[in-house]
Amino acid sequence: MNSINKNNKEDSITVLIVTSVGTGLRYFFHTGIIANLIKSGIKVVALVPNSNKVENDLKLSLPSVQLSDLSMCQHTSKSGWLYSTLVTIMESTVQYLRMAGVSNKMNRSVFRDVQTHQNRQWNHTKFRFLLPIWNLLASILQRSQISRQIFRKFASARPIKSLGYDPFTQYRPSLVVTNSPGWWPGEEVIIREASKRGVPSTAILVGWDHTASQGLPLAMPDRIRTWSEIQKNELVDGCDVSAKSIDVGGVAYFDHYKKSEPPMSCKEYLVQNGLDPSKKLISFGCTFVGISSNVGIVQALAQAIAQDKFNHPSQLLIRLHPSHFKKPRNDSIESDLQTLKEVEIYKDIARSIPDVHINTPDFSTDAVANATTKNDMINVSSLLKYSDVFVTLFSTMVLEAALNDTPIVSVAIDPPSEWKEGRLMSIMDALDWPTHERIVDSNTSIVAMNYDEMIKGINTYVDNPKLHSKQRRDFAIQECTYIDGNSADRIAQYISDLATSNSLT
Repeated sequence: MNSINKNNKEDSITVLIVTSVGTGLRYFFHTGIIANLIKSGIKVVALVPNSNKVENDLKLSLPSVQLSDLSMCQHTSKSGWLYSTLVTIMESTVQYLRMAGVSNKMNRSVFRDVQTHQNRQWNHTKFRFLLPIWNLLASILQRSQISRQIFRKFASARPIKSLGYDPFTQYRPSLVVTNSPGWWPGEEVIIREASKRGVPSTAILVGWDHTASQGLPLAMPDRIRTWSEIQKNELVDGCDVSAKSIDVGGVAYFDHYKKSEPPMSCKEYLVQNGLDPSKKLISFGCTFVGISSNVGIVQALAQAIAQDKFNHPSQLLIRLHPSHFKKPRNDSIESDLQTLKEVEIYKDIARSIPDVHINTPDFSTDAVANATTKNDMINVSSLLKYSDVFVTLFSTMVLEAALNDTPIVSVAIDPPSEWKEGRLMSIMDALDWPTHERIVDSNTSIVAMNYDEMIKGINTYVDNPKLHSKQRRDFAIQECTYIDGNSADRIAQYISDLATSNSLT
């Protein structure tokens, strides 16, 4: 690809960036992607949810980017019980099958567990009579590429919500950029409309496990950019995406781990967060609350701190997950309701044990799920860099810790029985999930199957922090492709070339 340059041709180029999730906001706005595009002379218009509520944070360092609201309207003015019921059944069928119908040519263990969870949930609704039909269709889709092609045509023909206005006429974009191939409603609507208008589109993936957990694309962009060859293969094998339409190119959101130093020294960071510079720092990264509860693990770590079970004087920092702050709905499942209890338990532990502390995400707004600020990105970077050992289940933060060469203990311990209600799965049963499997196989971390092994693993790394250092680096390269801190530059160049080219091939 040619380097970005300032010329008259690019002065008229507009790129429409569309994201409906907080991870997408972080990915595009808190990295150098948009800044590089603007610097090159390309106009950037971003469609984001609740734009007026995230504007202050997003435009703080990018004042020239134009924000527009990603608002959705009902797909039709028709009403009536029968029509509404048919639309609900159609949409529920598509959403169920996009997850359950992924090809068995890939490791579909996540989809297996999601389907089991969905069956439990739907079995308590008035639509439970559809389950046998859905399960039969899913079985066919998993085995037949032709049936998946038919499903995609059915999904693309169904009525969906539409945008409340016409950004294509208003902004005349040369390229549409999304953070998924239609896995979320906003992106699906935009990619569909771009295809109708003849506007090229590309999806820049923003999640490590998305190709193994989000299912069949509901709107196929012209191109997709993945983190790694592994993600590319999952799209090809599991979702029948053409290999020729996929580009591989790193993770912009991880650039700051390699490109810039934290604004504070280790001592400054520890003191500012109420931590003791003379003690080892053991950090625990909480996982998404709908998965397996972390309560038992945090309690065991706190008890080990209180009982001085580590080889060196130590302290525990609990990093709460953004999903801990999701507002429960009236129809929330049990795991959502447990979230508030979970946070209070952690706070009680921190109040009762002097060497246990809480680290809370910093949000730009509560109107968009997981919309954390750029300052929070810096906070997490410092936490990972200055931790002596990082403990978590099998989350993306394993990869982030590996990028920082921070020793990792990956924990596969189920929570107490009373904390299992409404959860997606048992962590012990999820060791065959693709990302989990690769963590285990790579020897990137010590895997603890019980609390004694967890304590032993932490002590092993505190005594020998360079143990598995090479494996951590190799794992980071395997999963991210590039770890030189320049992925945002590459992705900006990629977007620029697509926007200014007459061909997407």
